[in-house]
Amino acid sequence: MEKIALIIAGGIGSRLWPISTKTKSKQFINLYNNETLIQNTIKRINKVFSYENIYVVGSINQKEELYKNLKNIDKKNILLEPKLNKTACAIYYGLSKISKKHKEAIVGIFPSDHYIGNVNELTKTLNNIIKEKDDKITILGIKPTKPDPKFGYLVPNKKGNELSTFIEKPNVHIAKKLIRKNALWSIGIYVGNINSYKKLYQKYLNNIYEEFEKNKKIDSIYNNIEGVSFEKEIIEKHPEYFKPYQSNLEWMDVGSFEGLDKIIAKGKNNNNLNENNTYLKSSNCTLISTEGKKIYAIGINDLMMIENEDTILIVKKNMYNNINKLKEE
Repeated sequence: MEKIALIIAGGIGSRLWPISTKTKSKQFINLYNNETLIQNTIKRINKVFSYENIYVVGSINQKEELYKNLKNIDKKNILLEPKLNKTACAIYYGLSKISKKHKEAIVGIFPSDHYIGNVNELTKTLNNIIKEKDDKITILGIKPTKPDPKFGYLVPNKKGNELSTFIEKPNVHIAKKLIRKNALWSIGIYVGNINSYKKLYQKYLNNIYEEFEKNKKIDSIYNNIEGVSFEKEIIEKHPEYFKPYQSNLEWMDVGSFEGLDKIIAKGKNNNNLNENNTYLKSSNCTLISTEGKKIYAIGINDLMMIENEDTILIVKKNMYNNINKLKEE
Protein backbone atom coordinates (compact mmCIF):
# COMPACT_ATOMS: atom_id res chain seq x y z
CA MET A 1 0.00 0.00 0.00
CA GLU A 2 1.29 3.47 -0.94
CA LYS A 3 2.51 5.77 1.84
CA ILE A 4 1.42 9.40 1.39
CA ALA A 5 2.21 12.47 3.51
CA LEU A 6 -0.05 15.51 3.72
CA ILE A 7 1.43 18.67 5.25
CA ILE A 8 -0.94 21.40 6.42
CA ALA A 9 0.85 24.73 5.88
CA GLY A 10 -1.84 27.40 5.72
CA GLY A 11 -1.50 28.95 9.19
CA ILE A 12 -0.22 32.47 9.77
CA GLY A 13 1.37 31.92 13.22
CA SER A 14 -0.08 35.10 14.72
CA ARG A 15 1.46 34.44 18.15
CA LEU A 16 4.91 34.85 16.59
CA TRP A 17 4.28 38.29 15.13
CA PRO A 18 6.33 40.07 13.77
CA ILE A 19 8.42 37.04 12.77
CA SER A 20 5.30 35.52 11.28
CA THR A 21 3.02 37.58 8.97
CA LYS A 22 0.16 36.87 6.54
CA THR A 23 2.52 36.90 3.55
CA LYS A 24 5.45 35.10 5.19
CA SER A 25 4.41 32.84 8.05
CA LYS A 26 6.75 31.18 10.54
CA GLN A 27 6.94 27.95 8.51
CA PHE A 28 8.90 29.83 5.84
CA ILE A 29 11.54 31.28 8.19
CA ASN A 30 14.87 29.89 9.44
CA LEU A 31 14.41 29.92 13.20
CA TYR A 32 16.72 27.34 14.75
CA ASN A 33 18.97 26.11 11.92
CA ASN A 34 19.79 26.87 8.29
CA GLU A 35 16.47 25.56 6.97
CA THR A 36 12.93 26.83 7.34
CA LEU A 37 10.40 25.03 9.53
CA ILE A 38 8.59 23.51 6.54
CA GLN A 39 11.89 22.39 4.98
CA ASN A 40 12.77 20.68 8.25
CA THR A 41 9.35 19.00 8.27
CA ILE A 42 9.84 17.63 4.75
CA LYS A 43 13.39 16.52 5.46
CA ARG A 44 12.38 14.41 8.47
CA ILE A 45 9.28 12.79 6.95
CA ASN A 46 11.18 12.06 3.73
CA LYS A 47 12.78 9.17 5.62
CA VAL A 48 9.35 7.47 5.40
CA PHE A 49 7.54 9.21 2.53
CA SER A 50 9.12 9.78 -0.90
CA TYR A 51 9.13 13.31 -2.32
CA GLU A 52 6.65 12.39 -5.05
CA ASN A 53 4.24 11.20 -2.33
CA ILE A 54 4.35 14.40 -0.26
CA TYR A 55 1.44 16.82 -0.67
CA VAL A 56 1.20 20.29 0.87
CA VAL A 57 -1.89 22.44 1.47
CA GLY A 58 -1.11 26.14 1.86
CA SER A 59 -2.51 29.60 1.28
CA ILE A 60 -2.64 31.20 -2.14
CA ASN A 61 -1.40 34.37 -0.40
CA GLN A 62 1.87 32.55 0.31
CA LYS A 63 2.23 30.91 -3.10
CA GLU A 64 5.69 32.36 -3.76
CA GLU A 65 7.01 31.22 -0.36
CA LEU A 66 5.56 27.74 -0.88
CA TYR A 67 7.22 27.30 -4.27
CA LYS A 68 10.51 28.74 -2.99
CA ASN A 69 10.58 26.40 0.02
CA LEU A 70 9.29 23.25 -1.69
CA LYS A 71 11.71 22.80 -4.57
CA ASN A 72 11.76 19.01 -4.06
CA ILE A 73 7.95 18.78 -4.25
CA ASP A 74 6.08 18.58 -7.56
CA LYS A 75 3.99 21.75 -8.03
CA LYS A 76 0.99 19.51 -8.76
CA ASN A 77 1.27 18.35 -5.14
CA ILE A 78 1.16 21.91 -3.78
CA LEU A 79 -2.49 22.77 -3.20
CA LEU A 80 -3.44 26.43 -2.73
CA GLU A 81 -6.39 27.39 -0.54
CA PRO A 82 -8.19 30.51 -1.82
CA LYS A 83 -8.83 31.52 1.80
CA LEU A 84 -8.18 30.20 5.30
CA ASN A 85 -11.02 27.88 6.23
CA LYS A 86 -9.77 25.94 9.29
CA THR A 87 -8.30 22.46 9.46
CA ALA A 88 -11.21 20.24 8.35
CA CYS A 89 -11.38 21.88 4.95
CA ALA A 90 -7.59 21.98 4.45
CA ILE A 91 -7.25 18.29 5.32
CA TYR A 92 -10.03 17.19 2.99
CA TYR A 93 -8.64 19.32 0.15
CA GLY A 94 -5.50 17.20 0.40
CA LEU A 95 -7.35 13.91 0.83
CA SER A 96 -9.57 14.57 -2.20
CA LYS A 97 -6.53 15.15 -4.44
CA ILE A 98 -4.67 12.13 -3.08
CA SER A 99 -7.67 9.80 -3.49
CA LYS A 100 -7.95 10.62 -7.19
CA LYS A 101 -4.54 9.06 -7.70
CA HIS A 102 -4.46 6.51 -4.86
CA LYS A 103 -7.62 4.55 -4.06
CA GLU A 104 -5.78 2.73 -1.29
CA ALA A 105 -3.09 4.48 0.73
CA ILE A 106 -1.83 5.14 4.23
CA VAL A 107 -1.91 8.89 4.78
CA GLY A 108 0.11 10.69 7.44
CA ILE A 109 -1.06 14.24 8.20
CA PHE A 110 1.56 16.63 9.57
CA PRO A 111 1.79 20.25 10.77
CA SER A 112 4.34 22.29 8.83
CA ASP A 113 5.78 24.30 11.71
CA HIS A 114 6.71 22.00 14.58
CA TYR A 115 10.12 21.09 16.01
CA ILE A 116 11.17 17.45 16.48
CA GLY A 117 14.67 16.83 17.75
CA ASN A 118 15.03 13.04 17.56
CA VAL A 119 14.19 12.41 13.91
CA ASN A 120 15.19 8.72 14.03
CA GLU A 121 12.58 8.15 16.74
CA LEU A 122 9.92 9.73 14.51
CA THR A 123 10.94 7.46 11.62
CA LYS A 124 10.72 4.39 13.85
CA THR A 125 7.34 5.47 15.25
CA LEU A 126 5.80 6.13 11.84
CA ASN A 127 7.03 2.81 10.43
CA ASN A 128 5.60 0.96 13.44
CA ILE A 129 2.18 2.59 13.00
CA ILE A 130 2.10 1.94 9.25
CA LYS A 131 2.87 -1.76 9.80
CA GLU A 132 -0.19 -2.14 12.04
CA LYS A 133 -2.62 -1.59 9.11
CA ASP A 134 -5.43 -0.60 11.49
CA ASP A 135 -8.76 0.86 10.32
CA LYS A 136 -8.60 3.32 13.17
CA ILE A 137 -6.62 6.55 12.70
CA THR A 138 -3.62 6.86 15.01
CA ILE A 139 -2.88 10.13 16.80
CA LEU A 140 0.66 10.67 18.05
CA GLY A 141 0.94 11.97 21.60
CA ILE A 142 3.56 12.79 24.18
CA LYS A 143 3.47 13.11 27.96
CA PRO A 144 2.48 16.66 28.96
CA THR A 145 4.89 18.74 31.03
CA LYS A 146 2.20 21.09 32.36
CA PRO A 147 -1.55 21.82 31.98
CA ASP A 148 -1.16 23.92 28.84
CA PRO A 149 -4.40 25.18 27.20
CA LYS A 150 -2.81 25.49 23.74
CA PHE A 151 -2.86 21.74 22.93
CA GLY A 152 -5.26 18.88 22.37
CA TYR A 153 -5.46 16.18 25.07
CA LEU A 154 -5.75 12.45 24.38
CA VAL A 155 -7.14 10.26 27.15
CA PRO A 156 -6.42 6.56 26.45
CA ASN A 157 -8.57 3.75 27.81
CA LYS A 158 -7.20 1.62 30.66
CA LYS A 159 -5.36 -0.68 28.26
CA GLY A 160 -3.93 2.32 26.42
CA ASN A 161 -4.86 0.96 22.99
CA GLU A 162 -8.02 3.00 22.31
CA LEU A 163 -8.97 6.64 22.62
CA SER A 164 -11.44 7.26 25.41
CA THR A 165 -11.66 11.07 25.24
CA PHE A 166 -10.18 13.90 23.22
CA ILE A 167 -10.43 17.55 24.27
CA GLU A 168 -9.07 20.28 22.01
CA LYS A 169 -7.48 23.21 23.87
CA PRO A 170 -9.19 22.87 27.27
CA ASN A 171 -8.78 25.51 29.96
CA VAL A 172 -6.09 24.97 32.60
CA HIS A 173 -8.55 23.59 35.17
CA ILE A 174 -9.83 20.90 32.78
CA ALA A 175 -6.29 20.20 31.52
CA LYS A 176 -5.20 19.38 35.08
CA LYS A 177 -8.06 16.88 35.40
CA LEU A 178 -7.15 15.27 32.07
CA ILE A 179 -3.51 14.91 33.08
CA ARG A 180 -4.62 13.07 36.22
CA LYS A 181 -6.33 10.62 33.83
CA ASN A 182 -2.97 10.00 32.12
CA ALA A 183 -3.81 12.22 29.14
CA LEU A 184 -1.25 12.86 26.43
CA TRP A 185 -0.68 16.00 24.42
CA SER A 186 -1.67 15.53 20.79
CA ILE A 187 1.18 16.66 18.54
CA GLY A 188 -1.06 17.06 15.51
CA ILE A 189 0.22 14.04 13.58
CA TYR A 190 -2.41 11.58 12.31
CA VAL A 191 -1.80 8.32 10.43
CA GLY A 192 -4.51 6.21 8.87
CA ASN A 193 -6.03 4.60 5.79
CA ILE A 194 -7.32 7.19 3.32
CA ASN A 195 -10.73 5.49 3.30
CA SER A 196 -10.97 5.78 7.09
CA TYR A 197 -10.59 9.54 6.80
CA LYS A 198 -13.06 9.79 3.91
CA LYS A 199 -15.73 7.75 5.69
CA LEU A 200 -15.56 10.12 8.66
CA TYR A 201 -16.10 13.11 6.41
CA GLN A 202 -18.89 11.38 4.51
CA LYS A 203 -20.67 10.56 7.77
CA TYR A 204 -20.01 13.60 9.96
CA LEU A 205 -18.90 16.45 7.66
CA ASN A 206 -20.94 15.55 4.62
CA ASN A 207 -21.13 19.14 3.37
CA ILE A 208 -17.35 19.21 2.94
CA TYR A 209 -17.30 15.72 1.44
CA GLU A 210 -20.05 16.48 -1.08
CA GLU A 211 -18.59 19.82 -2.17
CA PHE A 212 -15.23 18.25 -3.02
CA GLU A 213 -16.76 15.17 -4.63
CA LYS A 214 -18.73 17.37 -7.06
CA ASN A 215 -15.39 18.42 -8.61
CA LYS A 216 -16.18 22.11 -8.56
CA LYS A 217 -13.55 24.78 -8.89
CA ILE A 218 -11.72 25.26 -5.62
CA ASP A 219 -12.96 28.85 -5.20
CA SER A 220 -16.57 27.67 -5.40
CA ILE A 221 -15.94 24.88 -2.92
CA TYR A 222 -14.44 27.24 -0.35
CA ASN A 223 -17.23 29.77 -0.79
CA ASN A 224 -19.82 27.06 -0.06
CA ILE A 225 -18.14 25.61 3.03
CA GLU A 226 -18.15 27.04 6.53
CA GLY A 227 -14.76 26.37 8.06
CA VAL A 228 -14.65 24.02 11.05
CA SER A 229 -11.93 22.34 13.07
CA PHE A 230 -11.09 18.70 12.26
CA GLU A 231 -10.03 18.29 15.88
CA LYS A 232 -13.24 19.64 17.42
CA GLU A 233 -15.78 18.36 14.90
CA ILE A 234 -14.33 14.91 14.24
CA ILE A 235 -11.84 13.77 16.90
CA GLU A 236 -13.49 15.40 19.90
CA LYS A 237 -17.01 14.26 18.98
CA HIS A 238 -16.10 10.80 17.64
CA PRO A 239 -13.02 9.50 19.50
CA GLU A 240 -14.05 5.86 18.87
CA TYR A 241 -12.54 6.10 15.36
CA PHE A 242 -9.09 6.99 16.69
CA LYS A 243 -6.39 5.50 18.86
CA PRO A 244 -3.52 7.14 20.73
CA TYR A 245 0.16 6.28 20.30
CA GLN A 246 2.49 7.48 23.04
CA SER A 247 5.79 8.54 21.49
CA ASN A 248 9.11 9.59 22.98
CA LEU A 249 9.66 12.48 20.62
CA GLU A 250 11.56 15.65 21.49
CA TRP A 251 8.69 17.79 20.27
CA MET A 252 7.66 21.40 20.42
CA ASP A 253 4.97 23.45 18.73
CA VAL A 254 6.92 26.54 17.69
CA GLY A 255 3.90 28.71 18.37
CA SER A 256 5.21 31.21 20.90
CA PHE A 257 8.35 33.19 21.62
CA GLU A 258 8.84 31.27 24.86
CA GLY A 259 8.77 27.98 22.93
CA LEU A 260 10.96 29.34 20.16
CA ASP A 261 13.58 30.51 22.63
CA LYS A 262 13.90 27.00 24.08
CA ILE A 263 15.01 25.44 20.78
CA ILE A 264 17.33 28.17 19.49
CA ALA A 265 20.98 27.22 19.97
CA LYS A 266 22.71 29.29 22.62
CA GLY A 267 26.37 30.22 22.99
CA LYS A 268 28.42 32.22 25.46
CA ASN A 269 26.39 33.93 28.21
CA ASN A 270 23.24 32.21 26.87
CA ASN A 271 23.02 34.50 23.83
CA ASN A 272 21.63 32.94 20.66
CA LEU A 273 24.18 31.70 18.14
CA ASN A 274 24.07 33.60 14.87
CA GLU A 275 27.01 34.54 12.67
CA ASN A 276 25.43 37.98 12.12
CA ASN A 277 25.19 38.77 15.84
CA THR A 278 27.94 40.32 17.97
CA TYR A 279 27.57 40.59 21.76
CA LEU A 280 29.54 42.72 24.21
CA LYS A 281 28.78 42.55 27.95
CA SER A 282 25.36 41.10 27.16
CA SER A 283 23.62 37.94 28.33
CA ASN A 284 20.48 35.85 27.75
CA CYS A 285 19.61 37.69 24.54
CA THR A 286 17.85 36.29 21.49
CA LEU A 287 18.25 38.60 18.50
CA ILE A 288 16.71 37.58 15.17
CA SER A 289 16.62 39.38 11.84
CA THR A 290 14.43 37.70 9.23
CA GLU A 291 16.23 39.85 6.64
CA GLY A 292 19.71 38.64 7.67
CA LYS A 293 20.90 41.99 9.03
CA LYS A 294 23.88 42.24 11.37
CA ILE A 295 22.92 42.90 14.99
CA TYR A 296 25.30 44.34 17.61
CA ALA A 297 24.35 44.13 21.29
CA ILE A 298 26.20 46.05 24.01
CA GLY A 299 25.36 45.88 27.71
CA ILE A 300 21.86 44.37 27.38
CA ASN A 301 20.37 41.39 29.19
CA ASP A 302 17.26 39.17 29.06
CA LEU A 303 15.93 40.65 25.81
CA MET A 304 14.45 39.25 22.64
CA MET A 305 14.59 41.40 19.52
CA ILE A 306 12.82 40.44 16.30
CA GLU A 307 13.32 42.39 13.06
CA ASN A 308 11.54 41.96 9.75
CA GLU A 309 11.32 44.19 6.71
CA ASP A 310 9.03 46.77 8.32
CA THR A 311 8.83 46.03 12.06
CA ILE A 312 11.14 45.75 15.06
CA LEU A 313 9.93 44.13 18.28
CA ILE A 314 11.96 44.40 21.50
CA VAL A 315 10.62 42.56 24.54
CA LYS A 316 11.95 41.49 27.92
CA LYS A 317 11.84 37.73 28.14
CA ASN A 318 9.49 37.70 31.13
CA MET A 319 6.92 39.81 29.27
CA TYR A 320 6.08 37.65 26.23
CA ASN A 321 2.42 37.55 27.20
CA ASN A 322 2.07 41.30 26.57
CA ILE A 323 2.75 41.02 22.84
CA ASN A 324 -0.93 40.48 21.98
CA LYS A 325 -1.86 43.61 23.98
CA LEU A 326 0.66 45.57 21.93
CA LYS A 327 -0.89 44.30 18.68
CA GLU A 328 -4.37 45.32 19.83
CA GLU A 329 -3.19 48.88 20.42
